[in-house]
Amino acid sequence: MIVRILKRTIILCLLIICVAAVAQAESGEPLEWFHWAIGSYQSDIHSAGELLKGNTTFEINQQGDLAGNYTFEEKDSLVEGILFPCTAKSTPPRVSCIWTDKYGTGKLNIQFEEGFKSFYGSWQADGQSEKFDWNGRR
Repeated sequence: MIVRILKRTIILCLLIICVAAVAQAESGEPLEWFHWAIGSYQSDIHSAGELLKGNTTFEINQQGDLAGNYTFEEKDSLVEGILFPCTAKSTPPRVSCIWTDKYGTGKLNIQFEEGFKSFYGSWQADGQSEKFDWNGRR
């Protein structure tokens, strides 16, 4: 009797896990490919009419979500910002994040190259239609 209940419980748990995996795949969510994107990228960020040098880093936060931060050099100061929340799309490997720094907020859309050695993309400020380059390489 106990063995039968235990078997049914295990089967039910496996069924729940399978349904969750299928639901995740059907909704277009990536199957955690973004772990390959984790790390730092030397970046070129177009801002104020210039191509500025910086650094973009992606990580998995404590909640298991993709997040990041960035810096870029501007005249005599270093601008720091965060990338959160981020949404990953699997084909091709793309990420969309909200950026936030001392200038405001906006959207960053990037696509990773094969092997996750680089990415290219664009950013725009909230309420603005103009887009600017944001590229990175390891």
